[in-house]
Amino acid sequence: AIDNRSKERVAIKYIRSNDHSTLRRVEREARALSQLTHDHVVSIRAVEVTDDGRLFLVLPLMSGRSLTDWL
Repeated sequence: AIDNRSKERVAIKYIRSNDHSTLRRVEREARALSQLTHDHVVSIRAVEVTDDGRLFLVLPLMSGRSLTDWL
């Protein structure tokens, strides 16, 4: 996807769960992690909830090999 504000390419990660308590916990943790800045941690740019309650994270798009390929 393209971030409308920065015009940079980003990755969108949907959290697949129908459990309300799980979604709220993941949202709370993701919002806390979005404050973390470290060279070896992918930052969370945004934590959003769609109108129908689906949670998604916006992350910078990382180039290079996938984790599966690397492992």
